[in-house]
Amino acid sequence: MNDNEIDRIIREHSYVLPASVYIMICRSEQVDHVRRDGDWIDVWTRTAGHWRIRIV
Repeated sequence: MNDNEIDRIIREHSYVLPASVYIMICRSEQVDHVRRDGDWIDVWTRTAGHWRIRIV
């Protein structure tokens, strides 16, 4: 999954992802690291993509 696919999925869910979608994104080889900050989760990719999301 590349940055464009990840971005499309996150935007389709308005930055609030079901756990199953979050897990699918995190399993992508493109994801470099993830950090939890309270209710928010930051996701970075190897090519400098970054999203701040929530999980429901």
